[in-house]
Amino acid sequence: HTLLAQVYLWKAKIYLEQNDLTGCVMAVDRCIEKLDQLKPSALICNTGTYINQWARLIKSKALAANHDYANAAKMHDESIAALRRLVEQKEQREYTVLLFSELIEKANLLMCMGEYVGAVKLCDESKQYWDTLANDQWRDVLDRGMSEVYAIKARALAKTGNWPIAVETYDECIAIRRRIVDRDLTNDDAKHGLAKALLGKADMLRTMGNISGAAGIFDNNIKILRLLIENNARQDIFVELSYALKERARIYYSENNIIEGEKLYEESITILKRLVHQEGRNDLAELLAAALSGKMQHIPNAGNISVSHTALDESIEIFHRKVKSNGKLVIPVACELAAALNSKASILGSKGDRIGEVNAYDKCIDVWDQIILQDPDNTYNLSLAINLMLRAYALASMKMFIKALESCDRGIKIVRGLVGRGSDNGVVEYLATVLTNKGNMLKDMKDYRGAIESYAESINIWKTQV
Repeated sequence: HTLLAQVYLWKAKIYLEQNDLTGCVMAVDRCIEKLDQLKPSALICNTGTYINQWARLIKSKALAANHDYANAAKMHDESIAALRRLVEQKEQREYTVLLFSELIEKANLLMCMGEYVGAVKLCDESKQYWDTLANDQWRDVLDRGMSEVYAIKARALAKTGNWPIAVETYDECIAIRRRIVDRDLTNDDAKHGLAKALLGKADMLRTMGNISGAAGIFDNNIKILRLLIENNARQDIFVELSYALKERARIYYSENNIIEGEKLYEESITILKRLVHQEGRNDLAELLAAALSGKMQHIPNAGNISVSHTALDESIEIFHRKVKSNGKLVIPVACELAAALNSKASILGSKGDRIGEVNAYDKCIDVWDQIILQDPDNTYNLSLAINLMLRAYALASMKMFIKALESCDRGIKIVRGLVGRGSDNGVVEYLATVLTNKGNMLKDMKDYRGAIESYAESINIWKTQV
């Protein structure tokens, strides 16, 4: 039974690596079933208990990958409790290694569940066990695990707003992964791990506004990924390279280096198109759509309008296919769809197609309405208000003032609500700006009294900001 359990455990690992989550769970269940058939005294032995705990760890990873967070968390908690007891009662260091691994996986799960403080606590606990295994024979494996602990903790700290400590924690992760690379310069997996850590830190620095620091790290990351692809053209490495190229391109655009930005964006899109259209990676269609849409959003002007329009239509079509799952909106995809529709409206407006511009804003606003209905977040409300105002300006340019004012008033009402809930000065200033624009519309309609009232309210708001 023990040998059969071990075979099922190996099968479960293979299924998990192949992303066959159903096969993985079934193999683990068979593994545990075989172990359950052993006599209680047999399970006390090192091999039986060890296999049982590894099997449960793999099953919880498969459940988490399938977004069954509740059952994954329950299995992790049971395993962690059992392993803590074993670590206290026995001398075998293998149980400490297993507990270390369980804590890492549970911390990762808590990140998925949005429980960032809990993730930090588990990372700190796992560090204590790592310290007790300083001279263990599995040092390379443990170092990789500890670097993952630092990466998880850095992301969790960033989510709680502790950015400086988060960056320092990412540096700890990178330092360990550099040491692993230095031990064996032919180890491509180690280099890949370093590239991932660099990408994580670059993303963090860019979010913090440290654009120059992020740019240098993105460059380093891209260099490593290109070298890895020369030796092993794995799809996952190409996916990471396409992402890094896209983000570096965005920085080039922000620096007004359009030529370099365009070149990297095109390379990113070419990689994703090949993976999606030629290699059947339909799961990457959203990334392709985001890259196509993002390229248009970050170009300072509409550029080649016909090319822009085609790229946006392709991205919008992909987003429409992916925007719902089990009858519910997939919020991140819906946000990307709304952004693409906004870009399309802008391009059509620059082309002079006002009817097309308004239609695109109508579709964009409809998406934001659906998003807010499912998840009433203040950030989404502001995005809705901005698009309502843009629609109002487009309608006003067509002399459709009644509809323009309806759109404008709805947008202003939303912004007032955000200001009343204590939004930052940027939202207050935006309210003042849109009130001025409403005044301009009323003036064009020869409603001078209404225009004066709107201007006066705007002036009073600006006075509070000076």
